[in-house]
Formats: sequence, structure tokens, C-alpha cells
Amino acid sequence: MQKVDEAENYIKDLKDGEIILGLDLLKENDFKENAERIANYRVNNSDDHRILYWLHEYYLEANIPEKSYHIDKKIFFQNPTHKFYNYIKQSATKIGEWKNTRNNLLDQFSSIEDYYSLAEIYLDENDIKKAITSIKLNWKHDAEDWSLDITEKIASAAENRYYKDAIELNNIMVQCLIDQKKRDHYNRACKYLTNIKEILVKNKKEQEWILFINKLRDEKTNFRALIDELNNAKL
Repeated sequence: MQKVDEAENYIKDLKDGEIILGLDLLKENDFKENAERIANYRVNNSDDHRILYWLHEYYLEANIPEKSYHIDKKIFFQNPTHKFYNYIKQSATKIGEWKNTRNNLLDQFSSIEDYYSLAEIYLDENDIKKAITSIKLNWKHDAEDWSLDITEKIASAAENRYYKDAIELNNIMVQCLIDQKKRDHYNRACKYLTNIKEILVKNKKEQEWILFINKLRDEKTNFRALIDELNNAKL
């Protein structure tokens, strides 16, 4: 026991870059409580955020939702992410704290204007209208795959109940991609144009589609690569 205590004291004072290896060593040799105790001590006496993530994995693996809840909240409020929102939701639900916690987490996303994460969360919770509102609040005019992917998911989810919003979101992506002036972007734009066509046809708005695509072709008549892609897609 004395040797274990000596090892614990030694590991407790390791440098930030070395502490995780020491915690893993204790855990692998079945001194889990010692590792947990050291990690919690260092969380309050170190700027090494990796220790918080180590505790997150430890409590998740051990299935201790009360402790997961508190550690995951610390991680979340340092760096709010959709992923840790879901971790907190999981542990908070188990201990009956989700109702009191949810709004605080959503407010944190709003405070840093992370509307993409908010949109994903509302989509997960099947609140399509709030997902649409969030994605429109801060849609960046770029062609990053991750922002297009999120917007595409929301547009798809909106098609039945909010078809006008679905058309608007698809059109936002179309304009963004065309502005990049690259053939591969034009090709992806055609995918969203096809979505617009199908939504309008489904809602008996064929004439609106004809006016829409003719206007686009007229405006972009000098974009030969775009016109080629439109022709290939039969749009």
C-alpha cells in the first residue's frame, strides 16, 4: 500500500504532458480510484484540458452518470459542441436533470452565435422550424462541406411541412456554390437545383420552376461550365 501511495504522489506531480500516461498506468493496473482521485485533483490545479477529457472517458466507461454530468458540463462550457451537448443530455436524463439543464446549454450556443450547432440540435429533436431559423441566422456564404451538409439535412427535413423554406435553403446553397466558379461546385449546385425542381413539381408549382431556371440561365449565360452542368443534369 505504501508503494501505491508513493506512486500516487509521484504521478500527481507529473508535468501536464506526462500526467495522462501516469493516469492510464494506474488504471491499467487496477488502481482506478487512485487515478480518478489524481485526475480530479489536477483538474483544479492545471490548465491541461486533456485531464477533463480523460475523466470524461473514465466516467463514461464506468457508467457513473452523476459524475459524467458534472465533468461534461465543465468541458461544454469551455468549448460548446453538439457532441458534448448530447453527452450531457444522456447523463442528465439518467439523473433527472435534463429539463433544468437544456436551456442553459442552448443559451450558451446562442451567446457565441454558434447557430450551426443549434440547428443540428433542433434537427435532432425534430423541431424543424427552429432548425430552419437557426441555420438562416448565421449561414456563412462559403462552400465548406460541413456547412452545406448541415443545411442540406435541414432542407430535406423541411420539404413536407415547410417546402418554401426548403426551397430557400436549397437556393442559398446553389448561389453559394455558383459563386465559387468551379465545375465541381457547379455539379453539386445542380443537385440542389434538382431538389428545388422536385419540390416545386410536387407542390404543383411547375411554372415557378420554369421561371426560376430560365432566370438562372439568363443571368449566368456566360458561365459556360455551369451551363454544361445544367445541360448534363437536364435542368
